[in-house]
Parts: sequence; structure tokens; C-alpha cells
Amino acid sequence: MNYSTYLKSIFIGILVMLASCSKESDMVIPPSLGIVNLEFGSGHSSDKTIKQGGNIHIGAAVYAEAKIKSITVEIFLKEGKQSDWKLKEVFTEKYKGAKEVSFHQHVDISYEAKVTDYILVMTVEDDLGNKKAKEGILKVLPYTIMVKNVKYGTNTNDDNLAVIGKDLSVEAYIEAKNELSLVVLKVSEFVPGEGWKTLERKDFDYTGKNLTKVDFKGSLPITNNLQSGKTYDIDIVVVDKKKEQLLRYYTLKVA
Repeated sequence: MNYSTYLKSIFIGILVMLASCSKESDMVIPPSLGIVNLEFGSGHSSDKTIKQGGNIHIGAAVYAEAKIKSITVEIFLKEGKQSDWKLKEVFTEKYKGAKEVSFHQHVDISYEAKVTDYILVMTVEDDLGNKKAKEGILKVLPYTIMVKNVKYGTNTNDDNLAVIGKDLSVEAYIEAKNELSLVVLKVSEFVPGEGWKTLERKDFDYTGKNLTKVDFKGSLPITNNLQSGKTYDIDIVVVDKKKEQLLRYYTLKVA
């Protein structure tokens, strides 16, 4: 979803309404703070579901006439339900001081999350202290694949940096209730108007090895497909023999 285009279409619509009003009492005052087209789900989808231990994509168009101070994402159970896990993350980098942004983040869902419906709330606060929130229901499903203890880097195995012309080292503990079939390492970026684009990819085949657990160690060559100084997503995709898959996304900076 190209959120910037979506925002512009809304503002144009508001201006058209304003221009069509002939009486002061009919004037429509455009909102000065809001969240448009909130979407979330597994991978880069908007299916509003996620498996335990998964990495959820959250996207929206956010605007604030008085400039954005922060954007907060919270995930919690409905009132009256008990759980040891809940989430609250506050985002300011890339958004603070802007009047309109295309919000895109990934957050991890704990393996301790219950298999049930959670409430997901996004709140934007402006520099005047005003707040606007939007919410939806996130369905947490039981996990079939576990990925944890992830480390990645170039100069060290956990510096989270890529260097053009060198291999990116990736380590992780992977466990599947069914036999492992495939592990994929990818570097991707969101291109407005086009969607997600894979820039680097390497597959690791586990078919027929009868493994349900592995201390994964792999490397991904980094080429001129990436640009120095930019930030991308490093994607770990795990597929089992029943074609179930888990996608985990992490931030990768190119030195």
C-alpha cells in the first residue's frame, strides 16, 4: 500500500468538499490528527493473524497538522482475560517532526502469547499533546516453527551491518514441529507503487534430512543491488515439509 498516495487522495477529497460548500454553516473542517488505513498481519500481509513467535507487519498512513511527536503500538488481551505477555512500543525515529508519514514497522510476537484474539491499538500523539488512536483485532495462532537467538552481521556475527562485496553471516536456532524443508535468507525493501522487492536471496535446502532442530549458520553475499547508507529488511523464512512457514524480519543497515 502506498500510504502517501492514500493520504493525498484524502486531503484532495476534503478540499473538494470545502470548495463545494456555499454557506459557512456547511463548512467541513478537515481533521488535524489521524491514522488512515491501518493494516497488520503475518509477513507483509494484512490478514490480521500471526503465529506465536511470529513477526507482525504493521502499516498505516499517519498525519498530524501540529507535527508528530510519537507513534505507539500496543497489543493486549481484552479486559478480563489474563496473560503474562503484552506489548507496547513507542516509535519516534523517522516519524518525529513530520506532518504525514507512511508508518511501517515489524514487531515480534512472543511464543508466550496465548492462542486467542488480542487487541492491537496504534496511537499518534502530536506536539500539542493531542492523541488519536485506531484499533483492530489480532488473532494469534499456535506456532509450528520456532526461530530464536538470531544474530547477523559482517565484521562480527552480531553487528547488524552489511557491507557491499562481503558475505553477511546469519545464525539462529530453528525448531519445527514437522521436519524442516527450507530456510531462505533475503534482503528486501518496500518500493512505493510497486510493493516489496527482493534484492538478495539464498536458499538452504533441508529436504530429506529428517531434521526438526538445527543450529543454523549461513551466509548471504551482498552485492551492488544494495546501496551504502540505506536500511533494508533482512528476512529469514523457514518452511517445513507440510509447507507451513514462518517469516522473521530484522533491520539491516548497509555500511
